[in-house]
Amino acid sequence: MIIFTDGSKTENHVGSRMIAVKDSKEIHINTQRLSITCTVFQAELCGISMVVDWIQSQGKKTSSYAINVDSKAAILAIANKHTAHPLAVAIRMKTTELRISTSITFHWGKGHARLKGNERADYLPKTAASYNTAIAYDAIPIIRGKQTLEDYYTRIWNAIYVNSANASHTKLFIPTIFHRLPLSLWPSFLLTQFLTNHGSFCSYLHKINKKPSPVCNCPKKAIQTARHLMIECSLFSKDRPAVLNFLPPTSGPEVPHKYRQHHKLPQKCLPNIFKKNPKEIKLCNIPKRTQVLT
Repeated sequence: MIIFTDGSKTENHVGSRMIAVKDSKEIHINTQRLSITCTVFQAELCGISMVVDWIQSQGKKTSSYAINVDSKAAILAIANKHTAHPLAVAIRMKTTELRISTSITFHWGKGHARLKGNERADYLPKTAASYNTAIAYDAIPIIRGKQTLEDYYTRIWNAIYVNSANASHTKLFIPTIFHRLPLSLWPSFLLTQFLTNHGSFCSYLHKINKKPSPVCNCPKKAIQTARHLMIECSLFSKDRPAVLNFLPPTSGPEVPHKYRQHHKLPQKCLPNIFKKNPKEIKLCNIPKRTQVLT
């Protein structure tokens, strides 16, 4: 007897199906609907599991079964004794028991190869899953579990960061953790000073009693912060990339695409701010405890 199995996943449904063929006639068809969180791999294993359960229910009516599967990964998982997936383990144990009195072989057939039984098995899960309301299998896959945990703790991390009274200057450039994660920034001596405003800036040096005034020497006479030097100060207008005329939005769960691409640019102009205005900013005057930031 020849049996075809298949599993599929669409945007709204996950399903698996088996078809038993004898003398060119379909003698048995079965379908299952899986939770939408399940993977195609789980659907493939569920289809094979249905086959094995059905063979067990047949007793000794047929002496040999050829199970055709279009998922090589599913077949390898069943054959691998070190595989810990519960579905693969259950299938392997049941198959070993059945092989005492029945011939069972697994065959891999390339999907969408226009094999009649295989194409039929491929079509039915997609249609049947939309009509079945009962969920036969809803175990969360490991990859989805890891993703769920990562999302959960990232949101906690973000809530702590956003609600904290600290890092007010850093939040001007990185409003949320969701803005930080896509950025390929590596902390450096200059970058850390500009992101924290803890460096040779008049506002900071005045705060720690190293400078009498926090005011910048530019015509605007504004409070000299890292943000002022990068975005507003006219002394560095020629060194300033155009992207620095705009800051990321201060709210929102996602980072606009333009900020993902241009956050590297500010780093190129930071050394120029220190080099071209030595009278205004002197690294040698920074206290040692502020030169190395962790």
